[in-house]
Amino acid sequence: MSADSPSIKKPMKICIMATVPISIVSFYGRQLDYLKENGFEVTVVTSDDRDLVKKISSSCRLWLVPMSRKITPLRDIYSLWALFNRFKKEKFDIIQYSSPKAALLGSICGYLLDIPVRIYLMWGIYYTGQTGWRRKFLKLCEKTICFFSTQVLPDSRGNLDFALEQGLCPGEKLSVVGNGSANGVDLERFDPSSVGSRRNKIRGILGIPRDAFVAGFVGRLTKEKGINELVEAFYALKQRYPGIYLLLVGPKENKGSEFDPRVSRILAEEKGIVLAGFQDRPEDFMAAMDVFVLPSYREGFGIVNIEASAMELPVVSTDIPGPRDSVLDRKTGMLIPVRSASSVEKAIEILLNNPIMRRDMGVAGRQWAENFEQKRLWREIIFHRFSSWRRELLMRKIRFKRIFDLAAGTTLLFLLLPLMFLVFLSVFLAIGRPVIFRQRRPGYLGRIFTIYKFRTMFDSADSLIEVFSDAKRLTKLGMVLRKLSLDELPELFNVLKGEMSLIGPRPLLEQYLKRYSPEQARRHELKPGITGWAQVNGRNAISWEDKFKLDIWYIDNYSFWLDLKIVIFTIARIFFREGINRPGLATTEEFRGKEQNENKI
Repeated sequence: MSADSPSIKKPMKICIMATVPISIVSFYGRQLDYLKENGFEVTVVTSDDRDLVKKISSSCRLWLVPMSRKITPLRDIYSLWALFNRFKKEKFDIIQYSSPKAALLGSICGYLLDIPVRIYLMWGIYYTGQTGWRRKFLKLCEKTICFFSTQVLPDSRGNLDFALEQGLCPGEKLSVVGNGSANGVDLERFDPSSVGSRRNKIRGILGIPRDAFVAGFVGRLTKEKGINELVEAFYALKQRYPGIYLLLVGPKENKGSEFDPRVSRILAEEKGIVLAGFQDRPEDFMAAMDVFVLPSYREGFGIVNIEASAMELPVVSTDIPGPRDSVLDRKTGMLIPVRSASSVEKAIEILLNNPIMRRDMGVAGRQWAENFEQKRLWREIIFHRFSSWRRELLMRKIRFKRIFDLAAGTTLLFLLLPLMFLVFLSVFLAIGRPVIFRQRRPGYLGRIFTIYKFRTMFDSADSLIEVFSDAKRLTKLGMVLRKLSLDELPELFNVLKGEMSLIGPRPLLEQYLKRYSPEQARRHELKPGITGWAQVNGRNAISWEDKFKLDIWYIDNYSFWLDLKIVIFTIARIFFREGINRPGLATTEEFRGKEQNENKI
């Protein structure tokens, strides 16, 4: 197991689904081996395609379930029944699905069987390339998949924003892992210095002259990938630049029947268009290109654009969600309007006539691709999957915690109202308005809310010129309120609003979010509390590192009886006034994160 990965006591059972095997081969590759090496028991579910199934990693189990990309109600019902029976026996910890049909069937089965973590990998939004009733129906399918999933992970910020704008999924389910993409880029594999020598060899095999200008494409040869526009653009350029070539790398689907008749004719007759078919090593063929073009109608992240950038190729791609996150316009390539052959033609012509621009974009592209280094993304995926599983199990354990918070919080508020009124009056007379202190604090999963407390300090503006420190601004009444924890009483309203719990890690300052280590950031896996395990084990008298360790221990060991124990300890700490501040400090010292730890060393 990698030292960078979280420890897993037993193999975690994960099921990875895709409608067709090529999606597994193209988007996962060695990631399956990496999951196995880091404590996951991997099962792959896909449809039967004997030529591609054998390419899937031998480190995982393989189930073949008939699934069709088309709308086939009777076959889909059979597939759903077959999946349900398989899932029922296996009891997976996590299932994740990426293509529309597999995602729909998998999410329904996972929901019915209550599989803890159900992840929809939103690698492209299929209905955006459709019209009429098909668009409406497929959009409904997207919403259904999102509803049945516990998490939805678009592979780009653009697709996340689009999902929110279209109302496909509530924001709390959406996130992007790392910098985006499905599998990252293997920078050692897509390296022009290691495969660049094959440029002339590949050109020789394909019959392309060494000095010819070559525009290239890698992917499925389908209408939705913009092949109609790309071929039309190339044919127009060919009339003015007879020596140029178009290299198309990828499988040709449906025997070309979905292409425009004119495009099908050009593909069959034009000798300047080279059809290389599916290739295991697309990087070798990219080495033979001068410009890479992806004029897709819809796309996930457009990782092939990053692969091309890693090969120091300038990239021309459509300005749609996904690809616009994989291309830095005018720096690593050009973003163009969708479904516009003239825009494809113009962009290729500009690059054809500007070799210096091509070189500069290529160098910038290689630097840009380093942000999507494959193994770094894999580590982030491992951490995300483990954290998601742990969080979902925690949510199951605390499903009655909210009921307890409402019942106990309402009772406490009713009983303490007279005391709260006295404190309110005392603060008003001793300190003045405003009586209630309000401040933005990060809560569950780092979401910001406004916390309420009784005011214990004078505002800095209350002094005439000098901005006083917290120690000087703290009033005598404030010191008493803090010692007795009476300043915390208005937080009961936060509890009733659902922003806080009675017990949990204390809500700290918003600026601390960027200073946490990944482990320390786990303190936000539960709602913050009025009191917590760290408060009854030292409160402000212990170091930040010790507080965070206690917070994480509480999250990992949560139980109703532990909460009851914390309540009893909290009452005792109030009476004995322990741990209110560290020696020599009137208030809590600021947490500075890594800088603070280094200074201590």
